[in-house]
Amino acid sequence: MNRVLIVHTWGIGDWLYFTPVLKGLVAKYPHAQIDVLLGTPMARAIMDYYPEVRVVGVGDVTKGFWSVVYHVLKSRRNKYDLLLFSAGVSSRKADLLSLLIRAEQKVALRTVSHIPLFLTAWKNYDYKKHILENNLQLRSLIGLEITEKVCTYLPHEKSVEIMPNSLLIHPGCNSTHSYKRWPVKRFVQVANNLLNGGRSVSVVLGPDELEMKDDFSSLQKFSSFRLLMNLSFANLLEEISKHELFFCSDSALGHIAAALDKLVVTILGPGDPVITRPYSKKTRVLRTERNLNCMPCMRPGGKHGCHERSCLTDITVEKSRRCDEK
Repeated sequence: MNRVLIVHTWGIGDWLYFTPVLKGLVAKYPHAQIDVLLGTPMARAIMDYYPEVRVVGVGDVTKGFWSVVYHVLKSRRNKYDLLLFSAGVSSRKADLLSLLIRAEQKVALRTVSHIPLFLTAWKNYDYKKHILENNLQLRSLIGLEITEKVCTYLPHEKSVEIMPNSLLIHPGCNSTHSYKRWPVKRFVQVANNLLNGGRSVSVVLGPDELEMKDDFSSLQKFSSFRLLMNLSFANLLEEISKHELFFCSDSALGHIAAALDKLVVTILGPGDPVITRPYSKKTRVLRTERNLNCMPCMRPGGKHGCHERSCLTDITVEKSRRCDEK
């Protein structure tokens, strides 16, 4: 195996759950050239931590799938031994791209009921399993044995000193998925209670969440409170690493914290914890105790959000406190 092309059209968290496949490829074929074609600009930052791969194109599926096709057409002169689509890529789109990419093996997971015409190997995507476990099916399809402990793979220097009794909060997520956010005022209340109890609390806000900064202004009176905004990816990893606990809505940062082996408490409403939870034994998921027929709505045929958001508003500050105590 000399040349591999990976097509990954999802975000940072989904990339982390593909990394057991990448790790297996590198172990078996240490001298192979591994190219990656991305479908979201946000995933580009994490690629700097994987020197074994080369990014050959960055599309933006939010602006249309043709942005990915454009980069495929630019690289048609290349020939690969293996073309691999990460778990979650639509198998119809994978089949179409396989027609345009020259490769001996073309491997993906089938996400819908159709017969792939141009893929050389596939298995069915299992919607009852976590995305990482679906990616493991790709490992078996390309002959990579699983002998090591399966976990996400994020090379990062973890020698930073951990701040005692510290909590890092990420109250947001990508603005296009704002329906996944727990009410910001409850994050403020949680932070206030912890600060009054002598804990150190930091809040991290990205470009899509800067409108929340005023909500946390009342906490500036505490010397043990910090508001962190627009961090570089390197500084973000450092901040996550130095805190004892990471508390978040359903966002990529929760998956990063789990990959860094941190204690994570994540609030899931629209998402399915079986499929999308941060993959770590140190993760605790908060969900409503009510059995809502619409949950999870982030699924094939689901509504993907609503105005009422009962699955989130049902989760109280008291419930989050009990989880923190555990």
